[in-house]
Amino acid sequence: MIDHTGHSVIKLKRTRIGSLSLGDLPVGMYRHLTLDEVQGLRQTAMEDEAMRPAPRITGAEEERGSARQDNAERGR
Repeated sequence: MIDHTGHSVIKLKRTRIGSLSLGDLPVGMYRHLTLDEVQGLRQTAMEDEAMRPAPRITGAEEERGSARQDNAERGR
């Protein structure tokens, strides 16, 4: 995204995703997420998905879908 503006990214560090942040976790270390953290990330993902526009169906894709439906109705 930044490259598209004509700028270069030299270093990037993600410190937060959704409501989850790195806090004082040392570099190279990990910890298991709590159930609340996992549920929060799932909720964030569901909200993001709800905000995403529906994919457009082109004429060729629509024709393939119609052919699949016809075959299913005929028992093929």
